[in-house]
Amino acid sequence: MIIIEFENNITYGLNILKYRDINDDNWYYVYIDIETLNILLRNFGIISTLRLPTQKFNIDNPYTSKNIIMSYCNTNIQIYCGNNTYFYLPKLEENF
Repeated sequence: MIIIEFENNITYGLNILKYRDINDDNWYYVYIDIETLNILLRNFGIISTLRLPTQKFNIDNPYTSKNIIMSYCNTNIQIYCGNNTYFYLPKLEENF
């Protein structure tokens, strides 16, 4: 299973996506467009949450859900995470 991170405001064209295996400490980067990101999240996404860098994180917040609320070219959109696989939520609270 992988954890992915990307900017809250996606633009037209290619955007940088950061990902890693949950059991690995190494991060990898890839350029991705909104259509490919949508397919990735609809087919394999389990849960989404908004993390603010350098702040203590708690998964029990209003942003943790099956929907990803983001901005695409300054327009608010939602993408649904379609995979219902079990995920150990406290894993998201790790400092990475």
